[in-house]
Amino acid sequence: MFTKQLRLLTFNLRTSLAEGDGPNYWKKRKDYVLETILDSKPDFAALQETSPDMWEDLEPHLGAWQIVKGWAEQGPKATGVGLLIRRPFRLHATGQFWLSDTPNVEESITFKHDWGPRIVLWAQIEGNPPYGLFYAMATHFDTNPESWLPTSKVALEQINQIAGYSHPTWLMGDFNCPGGCPAWQHLADDYFEDAWLKTGQGEEGTYTYHKFSGKNETHEGRIDWILYRCNGHHPWKATSCTIDRRNKNGFYPSDHFPVSATYELIE
Repeated sequence: MFTKQLRLLTFNLRTSLAEGDGPNYWKKRKDYVLETILDSKPDFAALQETSPDMWEDLEPHLGAWQIVKGWAEQGPKATGVGLLIRRPFRLHATGQFWLSDTPNVEESITFKHDWGPRIVLWAQIEGNPPYGLFYAMATHFDTNPESWLPTSKVALEQINQIAGYSHPTWLMGDFNCPGGCPAWQHLADDYFEDAWLKTGQGEEGTYTYHKFSGKNETHEGRIDWILYRCNGHHPWKATSCTIDRRNKNGFYPSDHFPVSATYELIE
């Protein structure tokens, strides 16, 4: 018998394009964000609200990972999500789709929204035995409640076409609605498991968005998730899931807490 582990991270970095962040603007936080990522030691990470200048600051220090970037929209306000894939895992294919009724149409929006187009970024990855072939995906849903369920339906339909059910698949990100919401339930109904709940933790009093205060000011709950599905070979089990509330005398790396999970494959 042997045990193999994978460590995953989802982290909304808070865009550098936000106006009015004052002492929490990106250039003030960038080193702390990098420190947080490196301390988390992820094999795979999903990062949200990334912009080109943020990647310029981070990328030179992330040589241990292959970086996959996805852009929901281009131009002066380009924003998107990213994946970090630790070497020597091999990257076979990548792609993205938009969370709309026309997922292959660039920058398409068909649901009510607050902040523009949204995407799922995916990567097909392979590791030496016993890891095999699997998928890592990053996303960031809109804040408009009317978009959550239809967005989840599009995401699931496309994921099923890309990854199917045979290979382990992780979907990570900021979903902007709490665990147990209809969007979450739609994914759970098709066998996606939530690392937080699978490790015996509940929703009461739990939150991941804090507006740089560390406090549950918005009462939005646990909106950053790490989800996993595999009905085929090599099932992984979530053995830990943590919300990283680190701060330096009330100074936080982001307005979201990063979420990490450890999975084990035992044979």
